[in-house]
Amino acid sequence: MSCSSLLKFFIYSSAGLMIFLGLIMEIFFLVLGCGRFAEATESKGLLIATGTVFFVFMLIAALLGICGFKNGSAWMLIIYSIIALLVFVTFWIAFAYLKKGKTNIHEDFFEVCNGQKDTGLMADLNRVYRDDLSSIFCTIRCPCNLDKTRVPATIDYTYAEVSIDGAKTISECEDDPTAKHSRTIRSFIGWMEEKLECSGVCTLDVWYYFSDVNRGKPPYRCGDKLLDYVDSWYWLAYGLVIVCAVLSFLGAAAAISFLLYTCCKTSIK
Repeated sequence: MSCSSLLKFFIYSSAGLMIFLGLIMEIFFLVLGCGRFAEATESKGLLIATGTVFFVFMLIAALLGICGFKNGSAWMLIIYSIIALLVFVTFWIAFAYLKKGKTNIHEDFFEVCNGQKDTGLMADLNRVYRDDLSSIFCTIRCPCNLDKTRVPATIDYTYAEVSIDGAKTISECEDDPTAKHSRTIRSFIGWMEEKLECSGVCTLDVWYYFSDVNRGKPPYRCGDKLLDYVDSWYWLAYGLVIVCAVLSFLGAAAAISFLLYTCCKTSIK
């Protein structure tokens, strides 16, 4: 295989894979954007727009590389090389940011639950559960409509204030204690209860608050399950970031090598 053919293979394959990965990232952000997590955090538009912009950017870069090689256009290959190198640097910055963000989330959880921190998302969630949910729901302030025949016998409901006209969710309370909080916080807690089957952040609460109380006792703390959920998505993000970084570097290297090869070949002639 000649040098020209080898460089052509690298540019075409890296450009094709950049388009493919751009599409994968578009689907990745689209799935995130259309899920309850995005709805709860009000980030649907941002996630979908990010995926679309990334895909278009990767598509333009790949087409510049392919057309530049095919037409022998030096300026196209130079632009392709610059874009590919920028993508390479951007992805490694994103990798560092993701790693730091993952570490910060874990640190926030342990600091909040150990009483060392009282700010941030984890602290806000813990405060809502502690002050506005567990201390009010199924008490004299908000009796709950608890069907004792449906609740597992393992749950101690003797202390619960029960009424046939009571609330099945916290939003049905006459004086909803969560109304003072943003819709984002309320939606996010509802998403956690439904998706992660949990209640409470630092302690495991007895009830579900944003879904039917008769579902029974939640099996997990939301703090633990949220960390697991974040970790699972971060590993997928890590993989995509690293693969995209490597491919963009190979594409840039191939384009630069082709330019040098062409220049050297021309000077020899």
